[in-house]
Amino acid sequence: MLAKVFHLLASVLSISCANYHKAVDVPQDITQDEGHCLWKDNNDITFINTLTSSGLFDSTAPRVFKNLVNYGGDMWFYMKPYPSNGKSGSQQMENVYQGLKSAQIKFSHITVHIGDPQLWSSGSDANTISKDLIQRADQHGISVQFFTSQSNWHSITNNNRSFSSYKLWWAHTNGAGNGGATSPNFEGFVSFGGWTSSSLVGKEYARQVQECGVTVNKYVYVK
Repeated sequence: MLAKVFHLLASVLSISCANYHKAVDVPQDITQDEGHCLWKDNNDITFINTLTSSGLFDSTAPRVFKNLVNYGGDMWFYMKPYPSNGKSGSQQMENVYQGLKSAQIKFSHITVHIGDPQLWSSGSDANTISKDLIQRADQHGISVQFFTSQSNWHSITNNNRSFSSYKLWWAHTNGAGNGGATSPNFEGFVSFGGWTSSSLVGKEYARQVQECGVTVNKYVYVK
């Protein structure tokens, strides 16, 4: 019992004492000036989408990357796999890998977004696609992290726990716009999917908000 209490206290202290950094994801039509503005607002990571709903590589991703890369900070890529496009998780991951490779963009990790429960017919779909794309990512030496919310993960995967060894970006807002923003820290996190507070690398605390004249989602993360 005491061991559990000490573990809980350690988790709370690590969350409250964390040194948080800022990140955003950006629309595919962002301009260089808008990107420069976001960088000046101390956003250390910019997330760029790499996949279309048809499971093909998003050809605008290299342009976004080249528009922003000179302003400093890290460019991270994410993909949102879709179950209804007839492509396996492996195919969708391969499309992203080959697309970035053809654009001569090197990357070592990717964040997999699992959301929009209405897109998924059963938990087995999400679990199969996730395992499939991870296997292909491993073949290319690409590490995978997950982005999801507690409610989405429960609804889509039936709270599958087999991915808990991967780092988590936790989506936690109360709706779109500034009024739906939550605290820019990890406080209030409740374990799900086998992930604990030690699994957390980042949190989405605001979505569809205006910054530098563009609509972005905002994150905090720890290094």
